[in-house]
Amino acid sequence: MKLSKNILLAVGVLAVLTLGVVAATDNEISACVTNDTGKLRMINFLEGMTKQCAPTETLLVWNKQGIQGPQGDKGDKGDTGDQGEPGLSAQHGAGNIAFIFSDLSMDGYYILKTDGTVWIASNNPPHTTQIQVGLALPVPVGDIVAWQLRTLVDKDGNYWFLPNNPSVWQNFGPLP
Repeated sequence: MKLSKNILLAVGVLAVLTLGVVAATDNEISACVTNDTGKLRMINFLEGMTKQCAPTETLLVWNKQGIQGPQGDKGDKGDTGDQGEPGLSAQHGAGNIAFIFSDLSMDGYYILKTDGTVWIASNNPPHTTQIQVGLALPVPVGDIVAWQLRTLVDKDGNYWFLPNNPSVWQNFGPLP
């Protein structure tokens, strides 16, 4: 009986010692807690693995970061920001040319300049001439994103059309 008590005692001591030297990972914090007083002693097994809990202490290991909790409530709306600096007007083309439209029926091009004038450039014979299209453009040239002599699209997406017998540019609104 005495031999089995000694074996049982040895197994128990070994279990306590084994529990006392279990290494923590990078994501864990380890401490030894004194069994009779509850005093906590922080240990770091990652520094050489020589520290361990004494037989009168219990190893306590916990995660540095817990599991992610539920998403919180939506926050209040923030204050309105300050007014930004005004942007530059849109510029298309190069130099003083905003748009060029090819008209295959005349073997030439219509050119919309940044000052709003329209010119015709012909290949036969080569020349350029300012022409009158009818009415002044309905929007500043810098607000135009697409142009073809009698049609244009402005920066707000409005489609404009100038009939052959113009009385007014017609605005068909934003394209669907």
